[in-house]
Amino acid sequence: MNQLIRGYIYTFDSDSRTMFSLSVLLLTGKFATHTVFTDPCVGTNKYLAISYFCLPPGVRSSLVCEHATSALTCDDGTVIRIHSANYGRTDGSTYSAGQPASQLAKTDCYALNTQTVVASGCEGKSSCSILASNSVFSDPCGGTFKYLYISYSCVSKFL
Repeated sequence: MNQLIRGYIYTFDSDSRTMFSLSVLLLTGKFATHTVFTDPCVGTNKYLAISYFCLPPGVRSSLVCEHATSALTCDDGTVIRIHSANYGRTDGSTYSAGQPASQLAKTDCYALNTQTVVASGCEGKSSCSILASNSVFSDPCGGTFKYLYISYSCVSKFL
C-alpha cells in the first residue's frame, strides 16, 4: 500500500544560512536522493524532514481553476474548518484541457499565503467564496495556469 506523505527538503549554506523548502510527495519505499527529488543546491548537504497529519472523517474538498470562484458551504449548526489550501499547481494534469504545455510544466508551484487567506475568509463561517486569482493570492509561478485546492470540514459551531 502506498502512503502519501508531504515533506520538505531543507538546505543550509554556511554563508547566508538560507533555507530552501521544497514540498515533495514521497511514496514509502523511496529514498530521498537527487535521483528522486531535484537537487536545489548541488554540493550542499541536505536532509529530509517529513510531517503529516490525519484528516478527520467527513473532510470535503473544493478544486477550481484560476479565475473561478470556490464556494464552501456547511449545513445549519456547523461552520467551516480549513485543513489545507494551495493556490498554484502541483501536477500537470489538473485543469489541463486546452492549456498549452508551457503553462502546465511547472508543478512545484505554491502560494505561501494560501492557507492564511482562505482561513481568514472562511474559518468559522457557514459559507464563503474565494476567487482563485493572482490578485487574491499573488502569483507564485508566472506563466503557469494555476488552480485553488481547499480541504475543509464542517464542525459544530458550539465547539
